[in-house]
Amino acid sequence: MPIMDEKRQPQYLLDKDLPAAETNLRNALLNNQVVLQGLKQIILKNTSGDILISGHSTSGELAMLSYQDPELAARLKGRYFGWGSGGPARLALTRPLLMPESLRRDGGNEGPEGRKPRPLEALSRRDVPTYSRGYSWFLNPLYEPGMSIGDIAGAWLQEEARRRPQFKQQIQDLEHGQGYGSKGYVEVEIKRLLKESGNPWHLNYEQVQGELMSTYFTRLDGFEKMVWTVGHMDRNHWLPEDPINAPEVYVANQFRATNPTIPIRLIVWDPALTHYGHLELPRQKAAADYSVIRWLVK
Repeated sequence: MPIMDEKRQPQYLLDKDLPAAETNLRNALLNNQVVLQGLKQIILKNTSGDILISGHSTSGELAMLSYQDPELAARLKGRYFGWGSGGPARLALTRPLLMPESLRRDGGNEGPEGRKPRPLEALSRRDVPTYSRGYSWFLNPLYEPGMSIGDIAGAWLQEEARRRPQFKQQIQDLEHGQGYGSKGYVEVEIKRLLKESGNPWHLNYEQVQGELMSTYFTRLDGFEKMVWTVGHMDRNHWLPEDPINAPEVYVANQFRATNPTIPIRLIVWDPALTHYGHLELPRQKAAADYSVIRWLVK
């Protein structure tokens, strides 16, 4: 189905199609704690020994949350490795707003002033305007001379339309960045969907409510060795014209203040890389990651 078609929804289960009421509720319930439990099952069922979790972008929260789980924390051994990952969501609320106004992104759900919030079950869909704001640009592998940024974004979306769903549940964004103020809205929306569906699954609302916004409460202490990596042209995390005020510098300094005796490194890759550097220079990025991991596990 076309990316922007409202019928293009996550299926969640492989063996049957879900009714709309169940899909809508799942869209509103897919918080980071739910995703973490899925990640945990994959790790426990398929691996043994030490592990390293590297979440990119929104999924950077999963590495932080993993340290709140005793079974995963014991195998992580105090190590953290990020690639365009940012830090715990609450740090986005404490960082001074030094980024130029034109580069800031609203992490809440209200949108421009006066716009009514969207129903929580509505998906955030990747489209050309979204991909034109800081994702790859002229470094995209599909770029050809003469293309505009919009042309590149459109070509990339078309190329990836089958492989990637190109949507995200709203709660993923609300739990990553500056969405904590929308917690009450999320709770009201979940109650609405439970009521509309009749809740035939007997979901416990109090348990669901207790899982919300967990990304704002992960700890900064208890680490042994940490490293963040970021692309030189990744404006989601780096400001080449004003490095000291880049988001990743702020995050690293918060961890340094809490863990003053451990090695904490921030690496900015010098080649032309954006937030999608793993697509732009995949072999070089993999080699660079490998060198960082060797340092982490020494």
